[in-house]
Amino acid sequence: MRDGTRNAHEAVDATFGTLDLSLRSDYERFLTAHFMAVAPLQPLFAGFTKRHLGVSVPDYPALLRDDLTAIGIAPDLLPQLDVDGIDERAAGYVVAGSRLGMSMIRRRGYWHAEPAGRSSYMDDDQGIVVWRHLLKWFAEQRADQAEAEIICEAARRCFDLFKKAFAMSEGAKG
Repeated sequence: MRDGTRNAHEAVDATFGTLDLSLRSDYERFLTAHFMAVAPLQPLFAGFTKRHLGVSVPDYPALLRDDLTAIGIAPDLLPQLDVDGIDERAAGYVVAGSRLGMSMIRRRGYWHAEPAGRSSYMDDDQGIVVWRHLLKWFAEQRADQAEAEIICEAARRCFDLFKKAFAMSEGAKG
């Protein structure tokens, strides 16, 4: 998966890497883009993790909804993106992997609304547990080349969904 999606993953990292999360405006854009991408992926992600990994996951759209509402953004008024053609395994890989990236972002710090001083979405630790289960599950799978390419293509679509959400998030306030 990593090799088959490397370019798409690096493109998303570079796109989101343009943000300075210590700035409120960039933090808002980060959360907005994540909500727009994660909300439609959540049913695939949660279904996959429950069926194949035996673990439940936080309701990331709900966490994002709370965080966005706290900073004055109406998440339910944001554009909705389509996830047609995205395989649940790919959604699992990309969403769980984003939680690994989130742990690195937290170490650098980010702007947060006072007085709470934290973000439910940014501070989630359960995603790392899911990532570890996912890696073990993928290691146990035996897919032929054609099946592996189907999953990788779907994962690239997930990464593209994050890039599209990022592009649409500029100036979006819901």
